[in-house]
Amino acid sequence: MFINEDELYKNLLADIKSNRLVLPSLPEIAIRIREMTANPDCLIPQVVEAINSDAAIAARLLKVANSALLRTKDPIESIHGAVMRLGLKQVRTLVSQLALLQSFSCYSNIDQKQLRELTEHSLEVGSYCHSLASQRKPQGLDPEEAMLAGLVHDIGKLPILTRLHDMLGSDIDSVDIKPILHQLHGSVGGIILKEWSFPPQLIEVAMTHEELDRPLQAPVDYTDLVIVANLHCHLLHDDAFIQGLNWDNIPSLQKMVLNREDLLENQSEMEEYQQQTSSRFNEYDSQASADISA
Repeated sequence: MFINEDELYKNLLADIKSNRLVLPSLPEIAIRIREMTANPDCLIPQVVEAINSDAAIAARLLKVANSALLRTKDPIESIHGAVMRLGLKQVRTLVSQLALLQSFSCYSNIDQKQLRELTEHSLEVGSYCHSLASQRKPQGLDPEEAMLAGLVHDIGKLPILTRLHDMLGSDIDSVDIKPILHQLHGSVGGIILKEWSFPPQLIEVAMTHEELDRPLQAPVDYTDLVIVANLHCHLLHDDAFIQGLNWDNIPSLQKMVLNREDLLENQSEMEEYQQQTSSRFNEYDSQASADISA
């Protein structure tokens, strides 16, 4: 069957503008924790009770709290201990991370290879954002929020992939969908994060992380971290995306005093850091592998 890719793009764009695209939902536990912790009168016992109501998230949060990057001298053995040790802000971000990765595995109607690639890339970018925020320490940027920024930067691709599979079925393999994803996922991602009541700086990440010509004068923000992390991942995998880039004229790199050679030189160090950071999500990666081999 002949498929006009321009017509396909127009149909998807019409779906987006008329709100016909089915958007993913943030898991209920993440919504509850984000709403509770946004309240200045939030009580820790209420947060603990809410987290404990989701056994899977509670177990994963304990695992993260005791991971190499967060662990202190004494092990944390309860959710109450995790909340007291980490603080409400960090717990909110970590629960959002864990719930988001959990939701990725729910997309059974998407080709599992595509889903795995998207999940792995999101983890890579998120982990590198965490390392940039931790080691470069740009003012006002939190490493865990940076990790979340990396995890959500491509969230707009999920409903687009779902819609493409609904429209094309088995013919999807005969279409180059990468240009469509590239052009549309930013605006769709922004719509999703607005629906989820995410903060403006993360909505901007979803919407503008492909814009490499951002203002040089502005302070380093989460979008800059995602741009640099994204470039690093594309460089690591020798993707066509980076061919022809003028590496000396990318403001996000300039603001962080980095260049292409720096990314290559720090590659092994960053890979080790990424392994430590993304180890908290190993179960999701294992589940993706099991789904593909099933």
